[in-house]
Amino acid sequence: MAEGLTTYIGCGSLYTAYGDRKASFLGLDSGKSALREDGELGIIAGRIPHYPVVEGCTRLESLIITCVREVCEESGVRMDDEDTQLLISSTKGNVELLAGHSSSVEDIPVGAFPGAMAEKLGGILGCARRPLLLSNACISGASAFVVARRMILGGKCRRVVIVGCDLLCEFISSGFASFKSLSPSPCRPYDAARDGLNLGEACAAVLMTSLKSELGENPVVMEGGFISDDANHISGPSRTGEELAIAIRKAMEESAVSAERIGFVNTHGTATVYNDEMESKAVSLAGLSDKPLNSIKGYIGHTLGASGIVDLL
Repeated sequence: MAEGLTTYIGCGSLYTAYGDRKASFLGLDSGKSALREDGELGIIAGRIPHYPVVEGCTRLESLIITCVREVCEESGVRMDDEDTQLLISSTKGNVELLAGHSSSVEDIPVGAFPGAMAEKLGGILGCARRPLLLSNACISGASAFVVARRMILGGKCRRVVIVGCDLLCEFISSGFASFKSLSPSPCRPYDAARDGLNLGEACAAVLMTSLKSELGENPVVMEGGFISDDANHISGPSRTGEELAIAIRKAMEESAVSAERIGFVNTHGTATVYNDEMESKAVSLAGLSDKPLNSIKGYIGHTLGASGIVDLL
């Protein structure tokens, strides 16, 4: 790791069920949920109401391209710079392209493969470096910050444009329905009577850089981060919360921040019975049970691979 380097975060672009970045901030500030009955999927969900269209691209690709370009425009950073890395966070990618096709590899559209999608986006955006795609379930967005920081501190690049995006389709909603994890009403994270999550769409992008001059005033400083794995079950979190508590403690240790200095805890908070119980235990084990705790899932839904980036913005 390079000595003396600091990682700064700023220049965000955002699309949620409220709309663009300005509409999203105003919507959250109003305290009114953007979750609605989705006529197509028959669930309570949050869809992006308006989105830009890039010719020859899927809806997801169009949003990613738009968000990356907005970050570059705001910061002045160029994607054709050898020191600029694009890191894409997505849980499902273009999975909807699989609909109507057989299981034969030859019959599957190329764009349905995440690697091919990343290559396409890199070409359109003029990336000098090969884009990286991180698909680590619903912590993909949060993981992207840790991965990007390690790349910068490791001397692999000076800056990383981090973008996360996931959109709704029947494949995703039916998957969560099979786990019986969807709520028939707007979700209530950490409520004693919580009964499941709501899915939401979002695309969000930020710039992480070692050069403070590339950002506006008062950029966010990322002082530490850690990724752990509870290795419990593909469909359920840890019973004890210890594994998440390890990640919290390690992040605080790397940042040289004590529990006394923590003023606020932003959590995943999906509003499922098991997830929120596990996170509550983890926060307590990390010595942060007396801190204010928050989740915005009740306003925009669970945005999958975009959620960690959305939460930071």
